[in-house]
Amino acid sequence: MRKHWKTLIFAAMTAAVLSCGVSAFAVSDVHATVYLDPVFVEGREVYCWTPLGKQTDYLSYNGTTYIPIRTAGEWMGKNVAWDEASKTITLSGTSEKVYHNQTEYEADDQTLEKLRNEGMTVKLRDDIKVVVDGKTQDFKNAKGEAVYPIHYNNMNYLPVRNIGELLNMTVKYLPKTDRSQSTIFLRTALTDAQVQEGLNYVKALQELESYQNATLPASLVAKFDARTNAVNQQGVAASKSMFQCFSSVWDQVTLEESKAFTQAALSSIQKMIDTPCPDLAVLSAKHAEMVTAAQDALTAFQKVQAAIDAGKDATTIAQMLGNDSSGSSSACSTVDYVGAAVNEMYTVLSESYTRQS
Repeated sequence: MRKHWKTLIFAAMTAAVLSCGVSAFAVSDVHATVYLDPVFVEGREVYCWTPLGKQTDYLSYNGTTYIPIRTAGEWMGKNVAWDEASKTITLSGTSEKVYHNQTEYEADDQTLEKLRNEGMTVKLRDDIKVVVDGKTQDFKNAKGEAVYPIHYNNMNYLPVRNIGELLNMTVKYLPKTDRSQSTIFLRTALTDAQVQEGLNYVKALQELESYQNATLPASLVAKFDARTNAVNQQGVAASKSMFQCFSSVWDQVTLEESKAFTQAALSSIQKMIDTPCPDLAVLSAKHAEMVTAAQDALTAFQKVQAAIDAGKDATTIAQMLGNDSSGSSSACSTVDYVGAAVNEMYTVLSESYTRQS
């Protein structure tokens, strides 16, 4: 009889555990690593900050990349709350979405190096419940397997893929290759037509930089062609940017060629600013960066035009346009920031990434 009662008690306890959803590893120590490769959200390369405004890294465990709950709330535009008694993370309400740039790390360099080389012990927490706008969430990875929050350094972390899905964003992971880092892209879903519209815009900006589409003296075009052919013969695809080309031959140009180039540059940069950008969230941040950089470049070339109008000599004008060895930035080098923003637009539209690791 006593044996029978023990059996009944054990069965009842087992049923209670199962009904409450408590597993054998509700809180268990596991080994995680730092995820250092790029993460893009709506066209921005984004970073995680602690409550103290210091940068911290993404974490990776068992093939899943994690972000601090604070970062998740910032991306989602939600207020974050933690209830210790019920072990519940709540994301609710509406707040301004925040995407952070790089800043100073909270940890010192020695600690960072150790963590990045050796990883760290984190707590896997399947006892934590996540509620978003009143709805309890069950997170799964790309294979459909259950994934759970993790806890590290007094912060709870959530899977980045699931946060993207809660934002109704597409989530794409590019694995590491011998030419590039792995990359994660989160963005509002785009139709093929929208992607093509964005790519057409990027192409239009790139064509405005090309010397082959600018009104330039034949003598200057010949110098650009010679430079381009020389680079191509080395097995490297030469840039057709008139700004990069001028920077390579600035010490070979005449005053008349510099004058014509300055006028072409002013026209090209203004057209970049004026060309309408498609209304796509994934482009908005980089478009704003491009316009700001283009306005700075326009100011630089306007200063060159003022020097031309003041009767400065050929060497002075050419140096202002293309010589960076004197310790000050040339007008042409200011356009590098424009080109970088345009290239980033292509990256987030095509969801490709080729930065060397």
